[in-house]
Amino acid sequence: MVSGRGEDLTGTYSTSTDFSIGMAPGMVAFINNYTAVEVSIGVLGFNYGRTRQHTNQVYKGDTTRNSANFRINLFSIGLGIAFYL
Repeated sequence: MVSGRGEDLTGTYSTSTDFSIGMAPGMVAFINNYTAVEVSIGVLGFNYGRTRQHTNQVYKGDTTRNSANFRINLFSIGLGIAFYL
């Protein structure tokens, strides 16, 4: 027999792990000896994700996601400015 007060262990709890890697070739133009402007665009990427769920501390679930893209992604255009000392 168990008596006393405890924590409520009902509900769904999840932990997620995500990993992404990509390649974005670009160009650098030097304005002067110490300043440069950078432009890049994403063309290649790989994504991995894993989610583990526990419901009411009894039921367990596991989901894995993989994706890769090999196309020019116009929404991942990167602009930057760099200062060299």
